[in-house]
Amino acid sequence: MVKSSRLPSTSLTLPISNSESCALPSRTVSGMGQVETDEIYVGVDKRGVQYVFPVQAKGGKDNLNVVQVEQDIAMCTEKFPSLITRPIGAQFMSDDVIALFEFERADESVGIASERHYKLVPPEDVTEDDLHRYRQRTSD
Repeated sequence: MVKSSRLPSTSLTLPISNSESCALPSRTVSGMGQVETDEIYVGVDKRGVQYVFPVQAKGGKDNLNVVQVEQDIAMCTEKFPSLITRPIGAQFMSDDVIALFEFERADESVGIASERHYKLVPPEDVTEDDLHRYRQRTSD
C-alpha cells in the first residue's frame, strides 16, 4: 500500500516535496520483536535528502509513549538504513485539537524536537480570508 500525504510537511518545519505512506511486510526488529507503528511515511526534501517518518497516534485515555517512539526509531534504522528517521506523534485532545510532535534522539534518550497544535474545523467555517492568510504563511 502506498498513498500520498502532506502529514510530514504539515507537521514539521521541514519542507517535504513528496511523501508517501507505505506498508511494511514485517515490522519485526532484531532483538526487539514486533513493533507497532500506526503509519510510516517516506519523503524527500527539495535538496534530495530522503526521510522516513514513523507515526504514533493516540487518542482518548491513551497517551504517546517514549518506548514506542524508541521502537519506531529502531525499526526505521533497521528497515531504512540509508534514510534519516524523523519520528512523529499525534495526540488527539479535547475540543477537536490535535497536537503533533516531532521527536529526536538526544544522547541516550528521546525528546520533543517540536510541537504544534491544530484545531479541526468544519470546511464551512474556513473563510476566504483564512485561506489567503494560510497561503501567505506557506509561501514564506
